Amino acid sequence: MKRSNGRLPARRWYDELSEWEQGKVCACVETWYTSQITSRPAGGPKFNVVKGSKHRLYELRPTPRGSRGRPPLRMLVLLEGKDVWVALGMPKKGTKLRPQDVRLADTITAEWKEGRQ
Repeated sequence: MKRSNGRLPARRWYDELSEWEQGKVCACVETWYTSQITSRPAGGPKFNVVKGSKHRLYELRPTPRGSRGRPPLRMLVLLEGKDVWVALGMPKKGTKLRPQDVRLADTITAEWKEGRQ
């Protein structure tokens, strides 16, 4: 998603990942997409609705906790039909999403939606 200032925070995050991590991110999004075209629910351990999000964002978890000795990767995304729009990507520290990350992802989503009109 592009912010009103032209920046692409999720793209920048993705570009800084290792090749292995990028592969995990792509596989996670592909799993979501496959679940949509086969009409299977995309719930389960890798996809959850983010509580407190103004835009009904989802948390996608491409890597498990402690994967390769690094914090697990998380993406806060907007799902529109079969499309996945990434608002924010980050390493997750702790067991819960930080409220400031949810607010930032909601802000990015609002700016992106405004720019699409």
